[in-house]
Amino acid sequence: MTRISTAVAFTALLSLAACGPRLSANANANDVPRTCATTLSALAAVPVLAPAVDTTTRPSKMVVEAEIPFARITAELEKSVPRRVAEEHGRDIGIAGSLDTTVDRGPFSVSVSATGDALVVKTTLHAQARACTTARGCYATCSPEAIAVTTVPLALGETYALGPPRLSVTLVRGCRVSALGGLVSLDLTPTIQAELGPHVRRVEREIVQRLPNVRSDLVVRWAELARAHELPLGAGCVTLHPSGLAQGPSSANATGDAVRLRFALTASPELRPRCDEGPPLLPNLLPPLVQEAAMPEEDELDVRVRMPLATLGDAASAPRAMTLGSAMAVPKAATVRADGAGVVVEVALEGEVCGTVRARSTVGWKDDARSLGFTSTGFSADERVRLTRAVVAPESLVTALEANVRVTPKLSPETLKTTLPALLSAVSFPDVELSASISSTRPGEVRTDGEDVIASTKARGKLRARLSR
Repeated sequence: MTRISTAVAFTALLSLAACGPRLSANANANDVPRTCATTLSALAAVPVLAPAVDTTTRPSKMVVEAEIPFARITAELEKSVPRRVAEEHGRDIGIAGSLDTTVDRGPFSVSVSATGDALVVKTTLHAQARACTTARGCYATCSPEAIAVTTVPLALGETYALGPPRLSVTLVRGCRVSALGGLVSLDLTPTIQAELGPHVRRVEREIVQRLPNVRSDLVVRWAELARAHELPLGAGCVTLHPSGLAQGPSSANATGDAVRLRFALTASPELRPRCDEGPPLLPNLLPPLVQEAAMPEEDELDVRVRMPLATLGDAASAPRAMTLGSAMAVPKAATVRADGAGVVVEVALEGEVCGTVRARSTVGWKDDARSLGFTSTGFSADERVRLTRAVVAPESLVTALEANVRVTPKLSPETLKTTLPALLSAVSFPDVELSASISSTRPGEVRTDGEDVIASTKARGKLRARLSR
């Protein structure tokens, strides 16, 4: 009895010696012995659910503050509206003879009304009036002066048209002349005011025509926003998919040198590996404008990044030592396929455990908010029995997959703030300076879409678009 026990103990000792010392969890993959001490039985064929191809859009909003410098508007008005507003000779003024009048405008000044809802264009009208008779020639002159104010509502209509302007002319200095040796004093102010009327309305029309044509400008820029934009250095392709535009409150900017129009752009921005998306079936036309009086200063935009599921397969097949209960293994190949809203992960192992394991999982953000990996990983009942029979702990395999498999997308809550300038440069315009302020970011939804995974980052902030002078 003692001899038999000693033989059994000696045999067990030899077996342990043949296995060698256990490797630590941090062992190098090259140190894992390729003994195939445990060989898994063949995987059973199981149905895989069709990929959940998601054709719905998930639009979100980004507040865009469009700044138009007053200097740009003023320069256009100065260039287009003539200095000489009116000129008339020989108007009959009764016993005082006739009146010669010229009216010249002064420089334009542009501002925003105190309520912030209108653009205010002011100019001073300088008149020179001369009373003349045949006998005495031009015997009296005066220099009346008026202030012309054109107020243009900043709330655009559904078709992006400016509202009808309001014009006011205030005479700040009148004109009186004396005739018949001072016996008669004539107030020519009403005559000059009547003469100014049609000429000032012409100036008003000139001002309105020279203000920025918002619709024609937006049509061009909307088409550019709807186009896919290739990023430099092979960084990918940006698509915005704009679908709506709303206008909020307007005001002067902080420095008081520009009018600030607040808009909310509804879009579904996405970063793809390549610009391989086909053209839309219908052209992306400028949508009707919606008024949103309570528009916030910031909103949360959902920015998505698309990457192939094969990227996760490559990460899962990286040769890392895995502790699977009492044995060690190394992945040598892996595939990741969409399975409904989740994924099926198959990993071929070598080392002390050989064979292929299959798990079902979902893809989500990891705790660092920089990388994606497997979450909620589990096994079917049959697969769990198969692993347990081979003395492979399913829980240790779950731990290894979820800890080791990580991929870093080009956009994440951690990197968006530094990546955003490159995205803006891809959709910039020659005469527009783009900048953005991001107050916060957080992980968004991660989902599969056919053979891809789409991960979103929620970014709260606003975009600033300032037209050059």
